[in-house]
Amino acid sequence: MGILDWFKERPKASPQPPPIDWKAKAAAEAVDKERESLRKRLTLESQADVPSEADEVEPRKLEFKQLIYGKPVQSPDGPIVRGIEHQITGRSQGLSEDVQDQTCSPRKLFLDSTELDSDESYPWSGKDEGQTIKTTKVIDGKPYIVCARYRLRPEGGENATGRRYGQMHVIAIPAEQWSIAAIPQLDQILKAKPQTERDFSMGTVNIDSTSLDKRLPDGWFSDSVKEIISRIITGKSTSIQDWNMKIGTALDQFYYCLLCLPENISRRISFGAGLKNMQGGVSLGHGMSSMTTIRKVAGTWRGEEGVDFSLSKRYLEELEKVIPNCKTPRDVLKAIKNLPAELTASVEKSVYPSTQ
Repeated sequence: MGILDWFKERPKASPQPPPIDWKAKAAAEAVDKERESLRKRLTLESQADVPSEADEVEPRKLEFKQLIYGKPVQSPDGPIVRGIEHQITGRSQGLSEDVQDQTCSPRKLFLDSTELDSDESYPWSGKDEGQTIKTTKVIDGKPYIVCARYRLRPEGGENATGRRYGQMHVIAIPAEQWSIAAIPQLDQILKAKPQTERDFSMGTVNIDSTSLDKRLPDGWFSDSVKEIISRIITGKSTSIQDWNMKIGTALDQFYYCLLCLPENISRRISFGAGLKNMQGGVSLGHGMSSMTTIRKVAGTWRGEEGVDFSLSKRYLEELEKVIPNCKTPRDVLKAIKNLPAELTASVEKSVYPSTQ
C-alpha cells in the first residue's frame, strides 16, 4: 500500500465539540441563581402574610428580642479576647432556643453573600455601619420579622489593621406585631458592637410608633421613590448599586417606598442596605455589587427589557390622587386604604403570585 492509500484509509478524527461560550454560560448560571434566590425569597416573605395586630391608627409600643453574635473583647473599642471563637455573647432574657438557632449566624439570615473577604474597598466599614437587613424567619412555629446588622471588625480593635472577624446584632419581633415605624430607626438601633462580658439576661429593644406622627420632609415622594415603587410592583428583585449612598439614606428611601404600599405587602418585603453582593436574596437591595435583573447602576436602570410596567403606572397614578394632602407617615398609611380594592389586590398578586 502506497503512502497515498494509507492517507485515504486513515481513520478520520472525531469531530471536535464547539468552543464553550463562557460569557453565555456565566449569564445562564446567573439567571439560574437569581431564579433560585427568588424562590427562596418568596417562600420566606410569604410566611409573614399574617393579620396585623394593629392598623397603625394609634401609636403603640414594639418590643424586639435581641441577640449579639461575635467575639468578646477586652474593652469596648479594644482587641478581642484571644482563644475564643465566634459565639452568642448576649441575648434577651427568655430568648428561646429556637430563636437562637434561627438567628445565631449571618449565613442563616443573609441569603446573599455576607463575607466581605477583607475587602478594603467596602464603603460602609465604620463601627456604626455594616450590612443591614430585614427578613422573615419562622421561630417557635410562628413567623418573625428579623432585622440584623453584620460587619467585619478588626481583631486588634477599632481602626486596627490585620485580621478581622464577624460581629452581628439581631432584633426580632412576631410578624403580626411588626410596624413600618421601625424602619427609619434601624440605622440607630442596630449596632454591631462587641461585648466585654457575656450577658444572657439582656432586655428588649423598645421602639414606639410615634415616628409615624412626625411631619414628612419636603420632597419625600421623590422621583427615586416612585421609581423603586414601580419596580417593586413588577415582583422582581430590585437593587441599587451605589457606593456613595449612606446606609441610613438607603433605609429612608426604602421606608418611603414601603409607606406607599398596602400594609399586607410592605410587611412581607425584605430589604438590605450596605450589602456586599445583591443576588436577589432580598426584594429590595442597596450595596456594592448588583447582580439582579432589575438594577440601578451609576444612576441608570438596567435589565428592564420586556418588563411590564403598566400595573405600576396605574398604581402610581392612583397613589398621587390620595396622598397630596398627607402631612405625616400615618396620614399616608390611612390614605393607602382608600385605593381601589381591585387595584391593591392586583398589586399583591403581582408581587406575591404564589400566595394568590
